[in-house]
Amino acid sequence: MKRYEEYLDYALSVVTYVPRLCVGIYNAVERHMPTTLECNYEGKKKGYDIVRKREEKDGTSTNTEEKASN
Repeated sequence: MKRYEEYLDYALSVVTYVPRLCVGIYNAVERHMPTTLECNYEGKKKGYDIVRKREEKDGTSTNTEEKASN
């Protein structure tokens, strides 16, 4: 009878391992996570250059630079 109790305890611990793990991770994150997160970075839009190659009618290629206006 003692052997069956040991097997039952082991089977119960194996079956409940995943839920216990999930609850433990949830509690740890909830305990150590701040209530608000602050981000001190500001997004800025930057102008950039676009370089395109254009082929002329005679087959030679020339580089033209255009600036983005946004």
